[in-house]
Amino acid sequence: MVSTFTIISLLITIVLILVTPFVFFWLFRNYKGMFVAMSAGALSFFISQYLVRLPLLGYLSHSEAFQGFISKTLGYVIVIAGSAVIIEFMMKTVILRWFVLNHEDERARALAIGFGHGMFEAIFLVALTYINNVIFAWHINTKQTAVLLEGASNQQLVLNMIDALTQNNALYFLMIGFERLMLMFVHVALTILIYQGFKHKSKRWSLWLQALTMHLILDMTVVFLQHYHVPLLVIEAIIFVFVIVSYMIIKPFYQELIKEPTP
Repeated sequence: MVSTFTIISLLITIVLILVTPFVFFWLFRNYKGMFVAMSAGALSFFISQYLVRLPLLGYLSHSEAFQGFISKTLGYVIVIAGSAVIIEFMMKTVILRWFVLNHEDERARALAIGFGHGMFEAIFLVALTYINNVIFAWHINTKQTAVLLEGASNQQLVLNMIDALTQNNALYFLMIGFERLMLMFVHVALTILIYQGFKHKSKRWSLWLQALTMHLILDMTVVFLQHYHVPLLVIEAIIFVFVIVSYMIIKPFYQELIKEPTP
């Protein structure tokens, strides 16, 4: 049986993630182009991950040299984290150039790009998965697991999902949701650094290096700890440190934004 608290945690996480875009729109309702910029940010995640990074890793996986490299922990961490950081950085620079620079309300649009990237990541990786988990939980609690197994192309995967829902602590699912919300702040901060690099040519490479370094340290640390099955609470604590750093980047940027006259 899936506990009531687990189902509640799943539902709370789904609601929090899906409500967040409406909160963002309300906060920035006086600025132009927010929906387009946020959609562009979401597009940057989708293209970088599902049209570039994952197909590229799939192609490289056919190489014995590549397989040998990622079979070692350091190689695995470098490839998984490094590929995400570099490709997402490149995509954000393209999106910022097309949808932010030389447009009205540039600063607000830059925030929307970063938020859209993190939001779509949260929806795609967590909210949609959790909706599926709620459906699984209903089948489990109504003793209809046979239905899930009959229609599955990979029964072992279904059994693993059933085990995860019935064995994991309810707080685990809630923490994963809060993790994605925290990472939204990180993506906004990274996008601000990239945007400021465009606006301050003398500091461009310094700011872009800060964005790359911050993202790389975070992703490599998380991938490394996950690889060794370090408790989730430790990983969340580390991500929270990056949220604090992100807040220090976002706060002065936002304060300058609200000083600007709005139409």
